[in-house]
Amino acid sequence: MNPHKPKSYYVMSFDFKFDYDMDEVYVAYTIPYSYTQMQSHFRQIRDVAETSPFNFIRFSSIGKSNGGIDMPLVKITNQDKKKNIYKPTVVILGRQHSGETHSSFIIHGLINFLLSRDVLAHKLREHLEFWILPMVNPDGIIAGNYRCNT
Repeated sequence: MNPHKPKSYYVMSFDFKFDYDMDEVYVAYTIPYSYTQMQSHFRQIRDVAETSPFNFIRFSSIGKSNGGIDMPLVKITNQDKKKNIYKPTVVILGRQHSGETHSSFIIHGLINFLLSRDVLAHKLREHLEFWILPMVNPDGIIAGNYRCNT
């Protein structure tokens, strides 16, 4: 690379054209994933888990946030026939910064995969225990903040 050659930079721009002058418009920096969406996903999983002969998932909480909102913890692993077998634990943390919604979509998909009948998912559950904290900043998420909590 030639250090004397000027660099090229690109700028993307766009214009919004609205039909009505007094319309109120909101523009999202990223695709939203709300605390309510997470709870809905968990309700769907609970409904399926209750009818399944295999129970790979346990729901609990690590406590309440500054604003009194539940901070869920999801544990996923195969149940062992021998109760005292040690499995390494993989801890996955999501939404430390409330505006990073992509992590919620990734965790949503990861949970679905780990609960699936896929051979790799079974092997992972067999050898590991997953502790997933999907939203550790629920106050900021609910308030619509980008990085801050209450």
